[in-house]
Amino acid sequence: MYLVFDVWCSSLKMEFEKLAQEKTEMQRHYVMVSTSCQYLTFLLTGSSVAEWLACWTQAQKGLG
Repeated sequence: MYLVFDVWCSSLKMEFEKLAQEKTEMQRHYVMVSTSCQYLTFLLTGSSVAEWLACWTQAQKGLG
């Protein structure tokens, strides 16, 4: 009985670790896409790269 429980717990632990890794990858992807969209929006509205960088830097400070 203990062996079955131990295997089940190990399986759940592996599944949780896999889900945590996928969550981290999805968050990283979201940040990349979001940043790219913001950058393109700034370029399409005629703003300079320096203005975008200043805005992005300020946003990062807000996240910290």
